[in-house]
Amino acid sequence: MTKRVSSVFLSVFFLLLCGCSSISGAQSQPISSQGPSSGPFAEPTSTPELAPADSTPSAVPSANKLSKREEKWVEDLEYLREQYEALHPVPFRYVSEEEFDFQLEQLKKKISKLSDNDMSFEIKKIIAGFCDTHTVANGPASVYERVFPFDVIVLGEKVYLYLYDKDYSELLEPYFLREIVAVNGVDIGYIRQKASELYYPTNFWFNKEVLSYSFYLPAFMDWVGCDHQEGYTFHILNEDDQVELVELPAVPVDGITYDCYPKDFVLPNSFLNPDANRAEYIEDERGGYVYILFSYMETGDMKAYEDFFSTATELLKEHPGCKLVIDLRKNSGGHSNVQSFAHQKALEWRELPIEKTYILTGGFMMSAAIDLRTVFKEGLDGIAVGEPTGQFFGTFGNSKDPRQVIYLPNSQISVFIADMWWPGLHPEQYTRNENSIPYEWQNTVLPDVYVSLDAKDFRQGRDSILEWVLEH
Repeated sequence: MTKRVSSVFLSVFFLLLCGCSSISGAQSQPISSQGPSSGPFAEPTSTPELAPADSTPSAVPSANKLSKREEKWVEDLEYLREQYEALHPVPFRYVSEEEFDFQLEQLKKKISKLSDNDMSFEIKKIIAGFCDTHTVANGPASVYERVFPFDVIVLGEKVYLYLYDKDYSELLEPYFLREIVAVNGVDIGYIRQKASELYYPTNFWFNKEVLSYSFYLPAFMDWVGCDHQEGYTFHILNEDDQVELVELPAVPVDGITYDCYPKDFVLPNSFLNPDANRAEYIEDERGGYVYILFSYMETGDMKAYEDFFSTATELLKEHPGCKLVIDLRKNSGGHSNVQSFAHQKALEWRELPIEKTYILTGGFMMSAAIDLRTVFKEGLDGIAVGEPTGQFFGTFGNSKDPRQVIYLPNSQISVFIADMWWPGLHPEQYTRNENSIPYEWQNTVLPDVYVSLDAKDFRQGRDSILEWVLEH
């Protein structure tokens, strides 16, 4: 289960952009293509020529004279303002035009007091405030130059140290799956709140899933306020719930992987290669079930799904009367035409003797994955088990390939911008505002049965959500 840092970075795009990948076959609202059409798609390759990443100029320029650095950032912000309104189909859905302008003006006033990395987080925060997960800002490269050599996982409502780089095993293994309660004296609740401002501020479940995309970055911790002291001291609970102060290093990103855990730990089967698609029959003392992990929808070529679905069909025929478990928890969306293919399979499986169908859901699910949930739930009379999803029925999306993106002229921060509205399946069933778009509170799809991952179960190699299914 190797995960390189470059993959971690790209998974931010997978989640918020690709997860969010192009929604093929949808009736999109065409938007004229403006702005740069070339540049880095994913990880920036160079640091913008502004101030050094960790610089915080102390001299405040006069009211009438901006520094060269400030002029460049102002130019970037004005370009962002112009292009966002021009390219987005409904640019001011939840945040008014006046509020957007106010936020940009306030940020301009703070340029001299913020580092370039901090500026990039502030821009990301403003864009995230639009609550459109297909429109997102990323970069610059300096943000990703240093990382912590470990990942985190949220189990229940708590944050735990998780997978780590093998070169730091001796240091980190004693703290594996130990709760982190603060960093440099900054409470974990505040850190989580700041992280939520960068992605989807109104969806608790989504932010729970993507905390790790910020947490591994020292630059993020600096933006939060952990830079008030040298180094990074993590407050970690021991077995007696006593706080241990552990200084952990920030290291260069090159070569770091997150694939190591103690030899005596058994990773739950559902966490092995979680980004892939697979079907298998599993049996224990409680009976057997066909387990389908359906996470990948990034290609519109149905040949990529034929073997996977055929295997599932054969297993269901070989084991009549078993349970069917469809795990969508790591599916952040993709091509909408996969839904038609899945619908055909659901109709085929409906004719087979299946005891019951369970659909595992969670906050990582967005975009086309929401409709995929509907396909299986309706087609197979499925029961949704787990946590609420990361998005509601209907979403802004992307009809273009490559995706619509602009690059701020000086910092080269990339901003991906949605170009269409996708209403989702059965839009007539849901309350909409005057623009036929969900209200702000319509931000998630609820499960039929609420179950969260439990730390005690996880330490014993068990997936709490799957365990509930097997017990019922």
